[in-house]
Amino acid sequence: MSDLSRAQELRVERRQLAERMREILDEPAGEDGLLSAEQDTEFDRLHEEQERLHGEITDLEARDEAAREREERLAAVEADLRASRGTKAGRQDTRALDLDDEEEREDGAPELYDRAFNTYLRWGVGFMSPEERGVFQAAYRADTPTSAFTPESRVQTVAQDTKGGFLVPQGMMQSVTRALKQFGGLRRSRAQIVPTSDGREIPWPTYDDTSNEGALIAEAATRTDQDVTFGQAILHAYGYTSKFVKISFELLQDSEQDLPSMIGGIAGERIGRTTARHFTTGDGAAKPFGVVTQAPSGVTAAFATSVEWDELLDLKHSVDVAYRESAQWMFNDATLKELKKLKDGDGNPLWQSNVQTREPPSIDGDPYVVNIAMPNTAASQKAILYGDFSHYKIRDVAGMTLRRLDERFAEQGQVAFILFSRHDGVLVDAGQGPIKALTMAA
Repeated sequence: MSDLSRAQELRVERRQLAERMREILDEPAGEDGLLSAEQDTEFDRLHEEQERLHGEITDLEARDEAAREREERLAAVEADLRASRGTKAGRQDTRALDLDDEEEREDGAPELYDRAFNTYLRWGVGFMSPEERGVFQAAYRADTPTSAFTPESRVQTVAQDTKGGFLVPQGMMQSVTRALKQFGGLRRSRAQIVPTSDGREIPWPTYDDTSNEGALIAEAATRTDQDVTFGQAILHAYGYTSKFVKISFELLQDSEQDLPSMIGGIAGERIGRTTARHFTTGDGAAKPFGVVTQAPSGVTAAFATSVEWDELLDLKHSVDVAYRESAQWMFNDATLKELKKLKDGDGNPLWQSNVQTREPPSIDGDPYVVNIAMPNTAASQKAILYGDFSHYKIRDVAGMTLRRLDERFAEQGQVAFILFSRHDGVLVDAGQGPIKALTMAA
C-alpha cells in the first residue's frame, strides 16, 4: 500500500473519531449541561488518538513528498546522462575531475561533493581519494566565489578538514530541514524564515506611523510637518550544536543505509527541539527572543487554569484587523484538548477539525499551530497566542558544519558526529502588536 493510500485511510479514521467527539459534546450526561466523568475520559482518549493519527498522516505525506523529490532528482540526473553521453560530462565518473578546469568543475561539482561527503561519513578523511579531497579543497577556495562550489562554500569558521568539519551538502540539508520543521513549532507557522550567507548582525527597521494622518489645507496655507520615528530589531547568529550522534562501525559499513539522511534527521531533530523552545520562550540573553516573551498581553483570563469562549473572542479582537487577514492561533496540545470542549454562543463546538479535506483545523475560522514549547494554562502564563506570525523572523545562517570524531568513542566501536548551526529569532513589532497573548489569571 502506498503512503498516500494509507494516509487516506487514516483520514477516514480521524473523521470517525471527530464525529464521535462531536456526539459527546452535543449530548453531555453530567450536571448543568457538562460532560460526565466517563464522557470526559472518553473525549480525552479520542483526542489523543486523533492527534496521533494526525502526526502519522503528516509523516506519511512528508515521506511521499520526499520520495517524489528523489524520483525527480534521479530523473533529472538520468536525463543529463542521456543528453551528455559521449561528452566530457558523461565521462566524469570514469576518470579524475580536473578541478582546475572551470567547465568540468561546474559540470561535476554537486555529485562529486555528495560522493566525497558520503565517503567522509563512512570512512573518514584517511579513506578519501585525492579527487574527493580535491573537491573539498576547491569548495573552500576563496578565489572561486562564482564557481559551482559557491552553494557549498558557506563556512562558519576558517578551519578546514578534521579541525573544522565539512559543510553539509544539499541532500543532507533537506533531511535536516524536514526535521527542523517537524519539531520546530514556530517553523510550522507563518513565521518568516530569513536565510543569510554569513553571521553578521542584521538590523530590521520598524516604524509606527498609524497615529498620523494627512490634512486638508486651504490655498497658500501653512503646512505642518510630521516626522516618522524609526526603530529597529536586531537579528544575531547564535551557535547551536546537536551534541554527539554516535554510530557503530557496523552501521557505517552497511552500504544500504542512507547515512546523510539518517544523521541529518537525528541531528536536525535535536537542534529543532532546542531552537523551538528558544523561538517560543527564549529570554534574549545570549539566545533568541521567544514570541511568547515579546508578545504583549491582549486579554487576561478570569481563571488560572481554564479558558472561556468569550476570552478567545476578546483576544482575537484585541489584534488589529489589519493583522487578522493571515492570523493563526498557537498553543500546546494540552490546551488544544481543552479548547476542543468549548462551544460558542450558539452551542456549536468552537473547534473545527476539517478532517475531510487537507485544510488545516481551525478555531473560530482561523487555523492553529500546536507548539509543544508553549506554556500550559497555569497561573500568569501566556498560554495562547493569536495574530500574524509572519512578523516573527527566524534567521538561519547558511552552511551547517559537520564534524566526525574517530577516536573519542573508538573503544566502544563507535564514531561520533556533531552538527553545528547558527540561528536567531525575534518578533518585529512596529508598535501595534501583530501577535498578542491570552494571559492566565495570577
